Amino acid sequence: MSNDEATTNEEAKRFRLHPLTILFSLGKSVKDFIIPIVIIFVLNNGESMFTYYARIAIGLFFLYILISSFLHWLNFRYSFNNNELQVNQGRFVRKKRFIQLEKIQGVQLNTHFLYRPFGLTSVTLDTAASSSDASIKLELIKRSEAEYIKKYIASYNEKPQDDESSIENDTEIGEGASVKQKPEKTLHYKIRGKDIVFAAFTSTSFIALIPILFGLFSQFGDFINVEEYVTEAYQMVSQTVVLLVITIIGLIIISLLFGLVTTYLTYGNYQVEANEERIFVKKGVLTQSEWTIAKKKVQAVKFTKTFVRRWFGIVGVELVCAGSYGDDKVESTMLVPFMSEKKAMKLLPEVLPEFQVEENMNKLPKQALYLKLLRPSYFWLIATAVLIIFWSDKWYFSPILLAVIILLRIADYVHSRYGLFHPFIQMRSGSFSVEMFLAEKRKIEELSISQSKLQKLFGLSTLKIATRGTPVQHADIQDIPLSEAIRYYEWYAEGRAKKSLSQNEQVSSISNFVQ
Repeated sequence: MSNDEATTNEEAKRFRLHPLTILFSLGKSVKDFIIPIVIIFVLNNGESMFTYYARIAIGLFFLYILISSFLHWLNFRYSFNNNELQVNQGRFVRKKRFIQLEKIQGVQLNTHFLYRPFGLTSVTLDTAASSSDASIKLELIKRSEAEYIKKYIASYNEKPQDDESSIENDTEIGEGASVKQKPEKTLHYKIRGKDIVFAAFTSTSFIALIPILFGLFSQFGDFINVEEYVTEAYQMVSQTVVLLVITIIGLIIISLLFGLVTTYLTYGNYQVEANEERIFVKKGVLTQSEWTIAKKKVQAVKFTKTFVRRWFGIVGVELVCAGSYGDDKVESTMLVPFMSEKKAMKLLPEVLPEFQVEENMNKLPKQALYLKLLRPSYFWLIATAVLIIFWSDKWYFSPILLAVIILLRIADYVHSRYGLFHPFIQMRSGSFSVEMFLAEKRKIEELSISQSKLQKLFGLSTLKIATRGTPVQHADIQDIPLSEAIRYYEWYAEGRAKKSLSQNEQVSSISNFVQ
């Protein structure tokens, strides 16, 4: 191949964002400043000096946004060259980034409902870095380009390293995109309508209406006397008990409907698919998102039960992965947001066969309950001191708070469980909400034992583990027998002694700890 042909091929691989990026960026700025714009340009018809200069300042600001958005679009380019992704970006100062494809842990697509008529989407590529720029975001690209990126990265990860050069020959961008046949995806879970209804009524999403209303009142309160209208409305509905009850019931119904709608828009069309190598999750009605991650990148699994959903046996299943998606980390690693615990226990081994959940775990000994009740609560002591000094007539809040703390500690004792099921370790704890952590031995970055003076009197300790997630994920179980903690430590150290200490040295260090 001639140098000219090589240059032409390389240029053909260089892509840029859609020109609508400029318009959407300007529209986002207008949305963020809509209140000042309305006040200055619509409601304020005066010709004061402040108004005059405020209009000029806003005009110059949007001119800057327009120029900045244009330069961002003009300078932003990305290309795939064998085993790396190259990104050129910058508005006034240009910079280049080179990302090895093997560092890309997952791909996430977010399609805002405004993007869909234009066939556009946004792609987030997760690298396992822990820096602020760990994720590469490609805003507003064609759907065909997004599919090309997914297939290209999947092809690279699934091919032998010495076959990298064949990836580009097997993959083409555009409507005729073709990739070597991949394993078929299997649908493991699809959300049902009754699941959304049940989730909406057992969550706090309906409460979100309250801060939204307060936010609107505060924004419009500068030029509309909202407080006066609210006072008049309250005086009208409080005249009779019947009207007040009807109003309260109406507000509750509106809040529940609001929670139902927001839950449906967020989790509607939720489905989980998987093949031999990767997991695929899709969700959303208006704004749609989908993400995919290699199964080998999953470091651990967390089962979470909130206080309300715990009574109905509903759990959320989250994957701890070797990477993050910036602000969207939690959502992008959620395997299932809500599901009955029994179904979740069956779903996990279907999607991730290497993860097996055991139901029979060890309880904490009775000494742990005594220790939890004896452990001093500095929060209660400080709160009691504040009550006595400033509000001595409210002294009765102190025993009430103490009773709540005792109940929470008893609940934590009841819910706490732990177990060692080679090659996995399971830990469950929590009082108000309960969380169970399941990690595989070879993906545990660190396992440590700590023991306070009070724990030493009861022969108990705290076991802590850390996985390789980004950021690092920590889990611990308090007040387990020290002998059990040592057994777990020796299980973890087995096979790792050659890399650090000898097995005798490992046991010796534990013996010193016990002493």
